[in-house]
Amino acid sequence: MAWAAARGVLPFGLPDDTLLLAPAAAGLALAAGAAVAAMEHDLRGARFGWRQALLPLSVVGLVVAAVPTLALGETGRWGLPRGDFETVVPFADPQDDGSYRVLWIAAPEFVPGDGRHLVGNMAWGATLDGLPTLGDLGPGPDDGAAPLVEEMVMGALEGDTMRLGRQLGGLGIRYIVLLERLGPAPFSAPDDAVPLPDLVTDTLAAQLDLRRLEGVNSAMIVYANTEWTSVRAAAPPDFDAGRESVADLARDPISGTAGVMAGRGDSLEGLVPDGAVVYLAQTHDTDWRLDVEGERTAQRRALGWGTAFLPDSGGEGDLRYATPLDHRFALLVQLAALATLLGVALRRTVGMAR
Repeated sequence: MAWAAARGVLPFGLPDDTLLLAPAAAGLALAAGAAVAAMEHDLRGARFGWRQALLPLSVVGLVVAAVPTLALGETGRWGLPRGDFETVVPFADPQDDGSYRVLWIAAPEFVPGDGRHLVGNMAWGATLDGLPTLGDLGPGPDDGAAPLVEEMVMGALEGDTMRLGRQLGGLGIRYIVLLERLGPAPFSAPDDAVPLPDLVTDTLAAQLDLRRLEGVNSAMIVYANTEWTSVRAAAPPDFDAGRESVADLARDPISGTAGVMAGRGDSLEGLVPDGAVVYLAQTHDTDWRLDVEGERTAQRRALGWGTAFLPDSGGEGDLRYATPLDHRFALLVQLAALATLLGVALRRTVGMAR
């Protein structure tokens, strides 16, 4: 499966190859340990035969199999490109206009994190405020806005809309990046590229609210969404009136918004303008809480999936996510179970030693 994923022949996205190979590595380690135990105990009492002859052949096989790995480690880069996209992508500073998302479309092995299948041999992924971080590399949840992204992009590919930017803008997506290589030129060779389907490139080029950024590295194509809305935006109280879902933004886009609330993770602060609501472009969850000048604000669902906070007045705002108690309890149960298993294993080990 890891071999097939590395060559992009699967019709769906998969985690990084290292995650796919982890079970195989664990099985190999177990087999190696069992082999050592067998050599120590079983071969001593056995007559000379093919089992004894197999031992040196196995050692030679392991050495030969390790040669490609040693070759990759010669330079210390392990086959990775000598440079990344940090110095070539034209992403804006989220402190200037507000937080945003980036939509990445590429072969599964080039997409940050756990890519989801899009069309053909292409997958997609999303990051917050620019380039991927360590938190973006793990598998994401199956719910949330992921089905919305796929529905909108597939709709554009099928010719249903020429205003994909408006729809994705309701999800906070400011940039769309099409990747053909793992690293930027000249750190990646054109022969290593996985070309993007013409359907994808032609469809995005035809959108009226996506502006291609010129002068970008040849390993990528970057579009700026001219109709984007910040992930956390101050908006008029009726900003979503008559719009039941983000799909409705294709005909009636959001206007009059401004990015608010700086910070990362689940703790954000910033000034909330008087007379405005705060739109949070994240899956609606009542565990998100906005306090303005120490007063908790009411909230409601917005655009069918996000959250709109309704402060009585403006002032200093504090937006936080409170982890549910049942989730914390589940973590404690897991830790207790792990400690119990560890204690049982240690007791058995001590008992056998005696």
